[in-house]
Amino acid sequence: MKIYKTQKEVEKDIVDGVLEINEDVTFECNIDIDASIKAWCIKAWGINAWGINARDINARDIKAWGINAWDIEYYAFCIAYETLKVKTIKGRRLNSFHKCLDNEIEYKKDTKTISIDGKDIEISEESFEEFKKQFNK
Repeated sequence: MKIYKTQKEVEKDIVDGVLEINEDVTFECNIDIDASIKAWCIKAWGINAWGINARDINARDIKAWGINAWDIEYYAFCIAYETLKVKTIKGRRLNSFHKCLDNEIEYKKDTKTISIDGKDIEISEESFEEFKKQFNK
């Protein structure tokens, strides 16, 4: 698990406009960066970033240009300007809200990964069931 305690620590790890962390990450400070974040699971107080690409996000408040994650849990609000792609999203307050300003929120369906000729292919649950039917004929 990577832990950032200050904005300067975060900025030091940004390379070519991307903060890439190949593990879970905790931000023990608010972050406001002009970069994308790529990490497995993100825990943070507040996030303001260009783009966020993660498996799970648990944060106070989130504001980003684009967000692509599996599950997001936030305190008061989660705003994406251009894209918001999630499997689940929920706020911890009764009056919390999430919104994508430029597009509809895209809700991801459960997926399966199949390997063919050494390549992993991610497909929807429905496509996987159809594949199984075709394979078993």
